[in-house]
Amino acid sequence: MNKNPPWDPAGAFGFEAMAPGDEFQFACTNCCKCCRDVKNAVMLEPLDLFRIAKYTCRSIEEASEEFTDPVMLTWGYPILTLKTDTFMDTCTFLKNSRCSIHDAKPRACRLYPLIAGPDDNDVHSIISLMDIKKSDNHTCGPTHRVKDWIDKYYTDEDRRFVRADYRFAGEFAKIKDKIGKNREEHVIQLMLLYRYFMFDLDSDFNNQFIWNMAVLKKELEKLCNK
Repeated sequence: MNKNPPWDPAGAFGFEAMAPGDEFQFACTNCCKCCRDVKNAVMLEPLDLFRIAKYTCRSIEEASEEFTDPVMLTWGYPILTLKTDTFMDTCTFLKNSRCSIHDAKPRACRLYPLIAGPDDNDVHSIISLMDIKKSDNHTCGPTHRVKDWIDKYYTDEDRRFVRADYRFAGEFAKIKDKIGKNREEHVIQLMLLYRYFMFDLDSDFNNQFIWNMAVLKKELEKLCNK
Protein backbone atom coordinates (compact mmCIF):
# COMPACT_ATOMS: atom_id res chain seq x y z
CA MET A 1 0.00 0.00 0.00
CA ASN A 2 1.22 3.49 -0.86
CA LYS A 3 2.27 5.13 2.41
CA ASN A 4 2.29 8.63 0.93
CA PRO A 5 -1.00 10.45 1.54
CA PRO A 6 -2.81 11.91 -1.46
CA TRP A 7 -3.00 15.62 -1.99
CA ASP A 8 -5.26 17.16 0.66
CA PRO A 9 -7.52 19.44 -1.38
CA ALA A 10 -8.94 21.29 1.60
CA GLY A 11 -5.53 22.59 2.58
CA ALA A 12 -3.70 22.62 -0.71
CA PHE A 13 -2.58 25.68 -2.62
CA GLY A 14 -4.82 26.34 -5.59
CA PHE A 15 -8.19 26.28 -3.81
CA GLU A 16 -10.26 29.20 -2.60
CA ALA A 17 -13.21 29.33 -0.21
CA MET A 18 -16.62 29.97 -1.74
CA ALA A 19 -19.74 31.28 0.02
CA PRO A 20 -23.18 29.86 -0.92
CA GLY A 21 -24.15 33.06 -2.68
CA ASP A 22 -20.90 33.38 -4.67
CA GLU A 23 -20.95 32.90 -8.41
CA PHE A 24 -18.46 31.28 -10.73
CA GLN A 25 -18.16 30.57 -14.43
CA PHE A 26 -17.74 27.06 -15.67
CA ALA A 27 -18.47 24.96 -18.75
CA CYS A 28 -17.16 21.53 -19.69
CA THR A 29 -15.18 21.81 -22.93
CA ASN A 30 -14.34 18.08 -23.12
CA CYS A 31 -10.66 18.92 -22.77
CA CYS A 32 -10.31 16.09 -20.19
CA LYS A 33 -7.90 18.18 -18.14
CA CYS A 34 -9.76 17.36 -14.94
CA CYS A 35 -9.40 13.62 -15.71
CA ARG A 36 -5.63 13.69 -16.21
CA ASP A 37 -2.77 14.03 -13.77
CA VAL A 38 -5.02 12.58 -11.04
CA LYS A 39 -2.92 9.74 -9.61
CA ASN A 40 -3.87 9.27 -5.95
CA ALA A 41 -5.83 12.54 -6.18
CA VAL A 42 -9.46 11.45 -6.54
CA MET A 43 -10.66 9.77 -3.38
CA LEU A 44 -13.39 7.19 -3.83
CA GLU A 45 -15.73 7.32 -0.88
CA PRO A 46 -17.44 4.07 0.15
CA LEU A 47 -20.69 5.33 -1.40
CA ASP A 48 -18.85 6.01 -4.67
CA LEU A 49 -17.50 2.46 -4.82
CA PHE A 50 -20.95 1.06 -3.98
CA ARG A 51 -22.51 3.01 -6.89
CA ILE A 52 -19.74 2.12 -9.34
CA ALA A 53 -19.99 -1.58 -8.50
CA LYS A 54 -23.73 -1.52 -9.19
CA TYR A 55 -23.32 0.53 -12.38
CA THR A 56 -20.62 -1.73 -13.82
CA CYS A 57 -22.38 -4.95 -12.71
CA ARG A 58 -19.47 -6.04 -10.55
CA SER A 59 -19.17 -7.07 -6.95
CA ILE A 60 -17.63 -4.48 -4.67
CA GLU A 61 -14.49 -6.61 -4.42
CA GLU A 62 -14.20 -6.82 -8.22
CA ALA A 63 -14.79 -3.09 -8.66
CA SER A 64 -12.19 -2.30 -6.02
CA GLU A 65 -9.59 -4.55 -7.64
CA GLU A 66 -10.22 -3.23 -11.14
CA PHE A 67 -10.79 0.46 -10.58
CA THR A 68 -9.06 1.59 -7.37
CA ASP A 69 -5.71 1.94 -5.63
CA PRO A 70 -5.37 1.90 -1.82
CA VAL A 71 -3.65 4.86 -0.19
CA MET A 72 -3.02 5.75 3.46
CA LEU A 73 -4.70 9.00 4.44
CA THR A 74 -3.24 8.92 7.94
CA TRP A 75 -2.21 6.29 10.51
CA GLY A 76 -4.51 3.30 10.21
CA TYR A 77 -6.91 5.13 7.90
CA PRO A 78 -6.81 3.70 4.37
CA ILE A 79 -8.82 5.16 1.52
CA LEU A 80 -9.32 4.10 -2.07
CA THR A 81 -8.47 6.39 -4.97
CA LEU A 82 -9.39 6.15 -8.62
CA LYS A 83 -6.94 4.01 -10.53
CA THR A 84 -5.09 5.79 -13.33
CA ASP A 85 -3.53 4.72 -16.60
CA THR A 86 0.16 5.32 -17.21
CA PHE A 87 -0.46 7.90 -19.96
CA MET A 88 -0.62 11.27 -18.18
CA ASP A 89 -1.96 9.57 -15.04
CA THR A 90 -5.39 9.52 -16.67
CA CYS A 91 -8.50 8.28 -14.86
CA THR A 92 -9.22 4.67 -15.73
CA PHE A 93 -12.80 5.58 -16.67
CA LEU A 94 -11.84 8.11 -19.34
CA LYS A 95 -12.63 6.44 -22.67
CA ASN A 96 -12.58 8.27 -26.01
CA SER A 97 -12.44 11.61 -24.17
CA ARG A 98 -15.62 10.80 -22.25
CA CYS A 99 -16.41 9.51 -18.77
CA SER A 100 -17.54 5.90 -19.20
CA ILE A 101 -19.41 5.93 -15.86
CA HIS A 102 -20.95 9.39 -16.17
CA ASP A 103 -24.20 8.37 -14.45
CA ALA A 104 -22.32 6.87 -11.49
CA LYS A 105 -19.24 9.05 -11.30
CA PRO A 106 -17.81 9.88 -7.86
CA ARG A 107 -19.10 12.80 -5.85
CA ALA A 108 -15.78 14.60 -6.30
CA CYS A 109 -16.25 14.50 -10.07
CA ARG A 110 -19.89 15.55 -9.96
CA LEU A 111 -19.11 18.60 -7.84
CA TYR A 112 -16.09 19.68 -9.88
CA PRO A 113 -14.77 22.40 -9.99
CA LEU A 114 -16.09 22.71 -6.43
CA ILE A 115 -15.44 20.46 -3.50
CA ALA A 116 -17.70 20.36 -0.47
CA GLY A 117 -17.74 18.86 2.98
CA PRO A 118 -19.07 19.40 6.51
CA ASP A 119 -18.03 22.36 8.59
CA ASP A 120 -15.82 21.34 11.52
CA ASN A 121 -18.17 23.22 13.83
CA ASP A 122 -21.45 21.99 12.33
CA VAL A 123 -21.70 18.81 10.24
CA HIS A 124 -25.02 20.01 8.84
CA SER A 125 -23.32 23.05 7.31
CA ILE A 126 -21.33 22.79 4.09
CA ILE A 127 -18.00 24.36 3.28
CA SER A 128 -17.28 24.86 -0.41
CA LEU A 129 -13.96 25.36 -2.15
CA MET A 130 -13.11 25.94 -5.79
CA ASP A 131 -10.25 24.30 -7.65
CA ILE A 132 -8.64 27.26 -9.39
CA LYS A 133 -5.64 25.30 -10.67
CA LYS A 134 -7.47 23.03 -13.10
CA SER A 135 -10.60 25.03 -13.83
CA ASP A 136 -8.79 28.07 -15.21
CA ASN A 137 -9.53 27.07 -18.80
CA HIS A 138 -13.29 26.82 -18.17
CA THR A 139 -13.90 30.33 -16.86
CA CYS A 140 -15.63 31.61 -19.97
CA GLY A 141 -18.66 29.39 -19.48
CA PRO A 142 -22.07 30.27 -18.03
CA THR A 143 -22.37 31.68 -14.53
CA HIS A 144 -23.43 29.41 -11.67
CA ARG A 145 -24.28 30.14 -8.05
CA VAL A 146 -22.41 27.96 -5.54
CA LYS A 147 -25.56 26.97 -3.60
CA ASP A 148 -27.38 25.94 -6.79
CA TRP A 149 -24.40 23.85 -7.91
CA ILE A 150 -24.13 22.11 -4.54
CA ASP A 151 -27.88 21.49 -4.33
CA LYS A 152 -27.85 19.92 -7.80
CA TYR A 153 -24.85 17.63 -7.44
CA TYR A 154 -24.59 16.97 -3.68
CA THR A 155 -27.49 14.55 -3.19
CA ASP A 156 -29.38 13.79 0.00
CA GLU A 157 -27.80 10.32 -0.07
CA ASP A 158 -24.36 11.95 -0.29
CA ARG A 159 -25.07 14.26 2.62
CA ARG A 160 -26.33 11.49 4.87
CA PHE A 161 -23.26 9.39 4.14
CA VAL A 162 -20.82 12.27 4.61
CA ARG A 163 -22.29 13.24 7.98
CA ALA A 164 -22.06 9.63 9.22
CA ASP A 165 -18.54 9.19 7.86
CA TYR A 166 -17.43 12.49 9.37
CA ARG A 167 -18.77 11.49 12.79
CA PHE A 168 -16.95 8.17 12.61
CA ALA A 169 -13.69 9.88 11.58
CA GLY A 170 -13.87 11.95 14.77
CA GLU A 171 -14.48 8.84 16.87
CA PHE A 172 -11.64 7.00 15.17
CA ALA A 173 -9.24 9.86 15.90
CA LYS A 174 -9.89 9.34 19.62
CA ILE A 175 -9.66 5.55 19.49
CA LYS A 176 -6.52 5.20 17.39
CA ASP A 177 -4.27 6.85 19.98
CA LYS A 178 -5.12 3.99 22.35
CA ILE A 179 -4.18 1.28 19.86
CA GLY A 180 -0.58 0.11 19.69
CA LYS A 181 1.36 0.98 16.54
CA ASN A 182 2.08 -2.73 16.07
CA ARG A 183 -1.62 -3.27 15.32
CA GLU A 184 -1.83 -0.89 12.38
CA GLU A 185 -2.19 -3.63 9.76
CA HIS A 186 -5.09 -5.10 11.72
CA VAL A 187 -6.69 -1.67 11.92
CA ILE A 188 -6.26 -1.18 8.16
CA GLN A 189 -7.93 -4.51 7.43
CA LEU A 190 -10.91 -3.66 9.64
CA MET A 191 -11.25 -0.17 8.17
CA LEU A 192 -11.28 -1.42 4.58
CA LEU A 193 -13.63 -4.28 5.37
CA TYR A 194 -16.33 -2.29 7.16
CA ARG A 195 -16.02 1.05 5.35
CA TYR A 196 -15.82 -0.29 1.79
CA PHE A 197 -16.68 -3.95 1.44
CA MET A 198 -19.37 -5.16 3.88
CA PHE A 199 -22.33 -4.13 1.76
CA ASP A 200 -25.23 -5.81 0.00
CA LEU A 201 -25.63 -4.03 -3.33
CA ASP A 202 -29.38 -4.68 -3.28
CA SER A 203 -29.94 -2.91 0.04
CA ASP A 204 -29.86 0.73 1.13
CA PHE A 205 -26.27 1.90 1.42
CA ASN A 206 -26.59 4.38 4.26
CA ASN A 207 -28.46 2.05 6.61
CA GLN A 208 -25.72 -0.50 6.09
CA PHE A 209 -22.97 2.08 6.50
CA ILE A 210 -24.29 3.34 9.84
CA TRP A 211 -24.54 -0.26 11.09
CA ASN A 212 -21.04 -1.05 9.80
CA MET A 213 -19.55 1.97 11.58
CA ALA A 214 -21.09 0.86 14.86
CA VAL A 215 -19.59 -2.62 14.44
CA LEU A 216 -16.24 -1.20 13.31
CA LYS A 217 -16.06 1.07 16.35
CA LYS A 218 -16.60 -1.91 18.66
CA GLU A 219 -13.94 -3.94 16.83
CA LEU A 220 -11.44 -1.10 17.13
CA GLU A 221 -12.23 -0.61 20.82
CA LYS A 222 -11.46 -4.29 21.40
CA LEU A 223 -7.93 -3.65 20.11
CA CYS A 224 -7.48 -1.03 22.83
CA ASN A 225 -7.81 -3.71 25.48
CA LYS A 226 -5.26 -6.13 24.01
